[in-house]
Amino acid sequence: MAVNMTNLPIENVSDEILMGRFCEKLDEDAFRVIAVRYYDSAFNIARRKLGNEALAQDAVQEAFIRIVKHRKRYNPSKSFAPWFYTILNNICIDFRRREVRYRETLNDFSNAQENESCGGYLKNIVRDLLDSLSRADRNILMLRYVYGLSFAEISERSECSLNAAKKRVQRALRRVKTSE
Repeated sequence: MAVNMTNLPIENVSDEILMGRFCEKLDEDAFRVIAVRYYDSAFNIARRKLGNEALAQDAVQEAFIRIVKHRKRYNPSKSFAPWFYTILNNICIDFRRREVRYRETLNDFSNAQENESCGGYLKNIVRDLLDSLSRADRNILMLRYVYGLSFAEISERSECSLNAAKKRVQRALRRVKTSE
């Protein structure tokens, strides 16, 4: 005798059926159950891979965002867990690569040859100021003033609005001024 899955409480339904509901009807309750089921294990995996709780939270959030964006790619005849954890693993790899590039860029910047406009003393002050900032502030200022990106380019890279990019740069500059 076949069990009618539509009469079961949503918490007792398989991941695959929940994803089917979500893909077909954008069923928010189905997605919420999946998110609750997978969040803790995904967070622990991401934290182990990234070594940082904040990055792990970002990675898990990005994994759920990608599930929403790419829900049409999910094959309901296959198990959900491997698909989800593959997405999470790829995000962790991307985050690690970004972190390595970020550190290399910061290192290159701090080890740059002294030029006529920035002597050793000034270079040390700039390095100290950058080191005193949060990672987010350092990132946004480097995008703007080291790489010379426009606010539009910063907003695209940061996946935020143009106004948010401008505000982030302004706040970071304000923090630099208050830390002098």
